[in-house]
Amino acid sequence: MPRKIVIIGGGLAGAAAAHTLTRRGYKVTIIERRNYVGGRIHSELVDGAAVEMGAGFLTKGYTNLLGFMTEYRLDQRLYRQHGSSAISRDGNVRAVTPRALLGNRVLSWGAKAHVLPLLLKTFASWTDLDIHAFWRADKYDERSVTDMFTSQSGKEFLEYALQPMLNGYFYWTPEHTSEAMLRILCKTAFSHGTYKMEGGLQQIPEKAAEKSELLLGHTVMRVEQTPTGYSVIAEYGGKEQIVQADGVICATTATVVPEIFSDLTDLQKNFFKSVQYSSGALTARTYRQDQTRGDRAIAFPRVEGTELSAVTLSPEPGSGNATYATVKTYASGAIAAKLGGLSDRELQDSLAAAMSPVHDLVLVGKPRPVATHVQRWQEALPFFDVGHFKRLRQFANGGIEDQNQPVTFAGDYIGGPFMEGAFTSGIQAAERLDARLRNE
Repeated sequence: MPRKIVIIGGGLAGAAAAHTLTRRGYKVTIIERRNYVGGRIHSELVDGAAVEMGAGFLTKGYTNLLGFMTEYRLDQRLYRQHGSSAISRDGNVRAVTPRALLGNRVLSWGAKAHVLPLLLKTFASWTDLDIHAFWRADKYDERSVTDMFTSQSGKEFLEYALQPMLNGYFYWTPEHTSEAMLRILCKTAFSHGTYKMEGGLQQIPEKAAEKSELLLGHTVMRVEQTPTGYSVIAEYGGKEQIVQADGVICATTATVVPEIFSDLTDLQKNFFKSVQYSSGALTARTYRQDQTRGDRAIAFPRVEGTELSAVTLSPEPGSGNATYATVKTYASGAIAAKLGGLSDRELQDSLAAAMSPVHDLVLVGKPRPVATHVQRWQEALPFFDVGHFKRLRQFANGGIEDQNQPVTFAGDYIGGPFMEGAFTSGIQAAERLDARLRNE
């Protein structure tokens, strides 16, 4: 009889773990509180055109993820993203390509002078900056990005170059970002372009989980050890459902772990409770492509005093010969938390009003969208703040998981705040669990 594994959480990490284990002969059940697989990879479809409400792209540096996609021919649906980037400063929107930055007035020459030292630090630590082993960068985990740039020109570079990038992609602040993370991000900037996927990125976790039993809409309440394994107790429709397992992989956010495991040690509790998350809110309005103006992203520094962190315009192929383009407006952090109390309609109106200064840069006239979607992420992405890399070193050395128990943990807070990080952490958690079960 195949041994049975329960995976708590059906995001990309849980799906990757499920794929790894089913290939090794295990019977896998995924328990997911949402009604879909993918977690923060969530694709809505408008006449076949993908509207990404979570992760939006991948790069050629995602070797584990691309290896999986190639095996199942999902890579044939990838296409290169060709867009432009800009930043708003003092009411003006300016391009932020490397060439344009040297000649425009987004940054003063004093602020631009901080680019070279940052690149030199990145190159000097290149071999330690591994997106498949974040803990290797722990020696650079001594100060925040804010503490790196304290001069007047440094603060300008921080607020108009680094903060918009951190906020736009991760909903982070420089205060919650370690220097080690910044160096890794600088290295990843040398990846060869970004890619999107026809039909949406959610196809990836769906493919990875397709040979597993899925219990969607189920919320895990607790995990209990039994003489023969584990009982995972979930709530569904107001009733408890118990699933027996020989081993468990917890692929939820870190904040959920102490809620469902009552027998954690103090060391384990401190590890999981130390992880904090950014929050975000976004609206996505989809139009016919001829009603929009290309493929672009505009970042809004927090010092500009707007509710927006970014506005993006992304064309996507739809059914037949149709092509649509989606305008997304993003809010993050405290602003997202404040807007989270609004209704969907109120959130749309608030972010649309904030977008009005750049309306004509993304839309032709005042068209009506063919579809509108709203997404709120209370826990969008984990902070990789000062101290987290040292905690990851402890995890990698086996100091957090009980090496004698068939329970492992996965998630982007372990593997890294990219799709590749979540996917890799799922694979590694499955491999650790498999090894322990085989050694019993």
